Amino acid sequence: MGNRVSFQYTLTLTSKGTDTGAIALTGLPWTSHANNVTPVSIRLNGVASGLANVMLYGLVAGSSDTIQIAKSDGTSGLTVLTNADILGTASIYVSGTYEAA
Repeated sequence: MGNRVSFQYTLTLTSKGTDTGAIALTGLPWTSHANNVTPVSIRLNGVASGLANVMLYGLVAGSSDTIQIAKSDGTSGLTVLTNADILGTASIYVSGTYEAA
């Protein structure tokens, strides 16, 4: 509606193989507005044991078509989720609304 984009995203990972690095979901239909960082709802199944007591955050950064996934244990700032944080099989569910450029 107008310049607002609503989305629901489901990703099922059957094998992460040897991939390394940060986890991000790309391919939102429009680039986000440059001046906004928008939080989105996220649920992740298939996490490594080290994520048992952390908060997960989904963020659409300004001028981006990507959802970054971050974590925090409440004592330090946000850090980006990496392949080490998920198991070989996982499901990621994301939904939200952001302002398009």
